[in-house]
Parts: sequence; C-alpha cells; structure tokens
Amino acid sequence: MKTRNTAVLLMITAVVVRADTVKKVTPKRSDEVKQVSPAPNKRDPLDVTLRQGLAAVARGDAAQAEQLLNEVVAKDPKQALAYVGLADVALRQGKPALARTRLETALKLQPGNAAILRSWARFQISQREFSGAEATLKKAASAEPNSPDALQELGDLYLATNRPKEAAETLQRAITVAPSASELHRGLGTAYTADQNFKQAEVEFKRAIQLNPTDMNKYSLALLYVETKQVDPALKTLSELLQVSPKFTAALVSRGNAYMLRGDDQSAINDYRSALAIDPKLAEAQFRIGLANLEKKRIPAAEQAFRATLALDPNYAAALNNLAYLAAERKANLNEALDWALKAVKLQPNNAGYLDTLATVYSARGENAQAAEVRRKLSGSQQAR
Repeated sequence: MKTRNTAVLLMITAVVVRADTVKKVTPKRSDEVKQVSPAPNKRDPLDVTLRQGLAAVARGDAAQAEQLLNEVVAKDPKQALAYVGLADVALRQGKPALARTRLETALKLQPGNAAILRSWARFQISQREFSGAEATLKKAASAEPNSPDALQELGDLYLATNRPKEAAETLQRAITVAPSASELHRGLGTAYTADQNFKQAEVEFKRAIQLNPTDMNKYSLALLYVETKQVDPALKTLSELLQVSPKFTAALVSRGNAYMLRGDDQSAINDYRSALAIDPKLAEAQFRIGLANLEKKRIPAAEQAFRATLALDPNYAAALNNLAYLAAERKANLNEALDWALKAVKLQPNNAGYLDTLATVYSARGENAQAAEVRRKLSGSQQAR
C-alpha cells in the first residue's frame, strides 16, 4: 500500500467547513457536521476563528491555519477539532511525531467522536500502522451506525492491503446504510474485481453508473472490461467517456491498453502520446509506449521509451527491470544493467520477475555465484508460498 505523509489529509475540515464546499461521500455527511461540532455561531469569535483555521487547512494554507488554530487552543485548550487541524498542518510540514501528539490530544478530549477517529485512522495508515487503523475504523463505525463513512474507509483499507473479501463484506454493510451512494457500489465493484468475481463486479459498476453517471464510475466499468479482455465493450465505453472528457489521461492510457489487446499497437501508441501531450510527466503513458514497442520487437524504440520513463520517475521499477533484462539479453551496458536490476529489486524485493532478471544480469556478467545465490533465494521464496 502506497502512502505519503504529506499527501494524507486528515481533513476534519471535510466535516466542519460549510457543506457546499465539501465533496461528500453521501448525503449523510451533513449529519456528521452536527455530530462533530455545533452549528456555526457567528456571534462567537472563537468559533469563527476555528472555522477560518479549518478552512485554511482545506485550501492548503498551512501558515494561516497554524496561526488561527493556535489562537483557538490558546484561548480554549479543549477545542478538539483545532488539534486535528493542527495535526493536518504538521503532516504537511513533514512532522508526523507532532501530528501524532496533536491527534492523541484530540482523542483524549473526544474519544468517541467518529470523525476524529477517522482522522486518527488516516494518520495510522500514513504511518503504515494498518492493524491499528483497522481497529480505529471499526470503533468509528460503531460510533456512527447511521453513516457509511467509516465503513467505506475500512473497505478501502482492506482493498489497499489485499483483503478483497473483507472489503466486499464491509462495503456491503455500508450499502445497507446508504444504498444510493454510487461511490460505495463502485468500491464494491472494485472489491469484486480484486477477488476475480467479475460478473458481480460488472453489476455493481453498472449500478453505480445508474445512480450517478460520473466519469469515474464509467471508467471503473471500462477498467473491468480491459481486465477481462472484453475489448469491444472496453473501447466503446472509453471512447464515449473521452468524447465527454477528452483530457481524461487515465482513460486515454486504458484505451491504449485495450487497443494493445486487439493488436493495434499504432492506435495504442497514439493514445499514450495523447495522454503525454496533456500531462508530459505521466510516466505510465511513457512506459506503455515502451511495452507497445517491445511487443512488436522494436527493441531500440522500447529502450528509448523505458529510459524516458525513468527520466520522469527514477523509481519506476518495471522500467528499471525491463531495461536490465534487455541489456542482459544483448550482453551490453552490463554495469548499467546491474544498477537497474538491483534498484528494481530494492524497490520490490519480493517480485519474482525482478529477482529472475537480476540473476540473468549476473549470468550475463559472468558472475555465476551471485546468479546462483539469487536463484536460490527465488526458489526458496516460491516454495514458501
């Protein structure tokens, strides 16, 4: 599961800033505002300052948020929401220890507050404390039985930690609370896809589209079609989506993937290049150009694309691996090949394909003892499974 401290927004602001400025999971989110804090009191200067501080967090103005929220806790140390907002600021500043302390303070003040519990769970996820986050989200779900929010986040956690069956069960529970929330049906479809229950996944994605025909709901159905190699439905769904949202780069890349399934590498490359024209830093599109050329045995063009991928993202493990393997096959650039292979394995140490490439590079270099050692490690890991 990928996490970045600075990208994880605790976002208590999502439940205390005015409802019309917040992206809601379901209409029930408006109830949460009442649970978390009292209605805005324009006559209370401290309440106004609190809300201004939380709004500053929401728009990413860390300096103003910190100033305003510190004013609040200086005047009233029991303002739990202010500590959560300050924790968000600390994460943005790269200070997870301080964020933890502030969140713990908020929890001591309001231990049963579901929104604060969910904020604590998001922090735990950012620190890769997944079992702790699971327990916290279960507690939050118990604290807000009439809201699907904690259940949705728990389902997302199960998905991210490769537990699709538990994700599906949890999201089904959330749907019983909010049956018209399209995001929940999309999440359930994603869980079914991860569990390879493709027929039921299609039902859920179509239900999500019926409830709310958003780009993301349509895109999720298209991804299912690509995953199950249903090329014609995939191309149809993605082309219709791109007519409405021509700058949807993920859809362009996915349509390129669908064209590759059909064997139409030129149309695929055209879509990948279109995505790069919109977002020149989109490493996945550049990598896919490499794969398309590799499939057609255009090795120099493939290598050029993989190198371009690394220029965009030096830690793109699959590009590192592919460059290493191609160099080993040609017995060329073997010093560079070893660097690539070692870095790919460092990034994904349990990837059997990357370990095999590393062994191949060692063999190409004549370093047979090292190659044998890597293969023993690979064999042992496969037997352990």
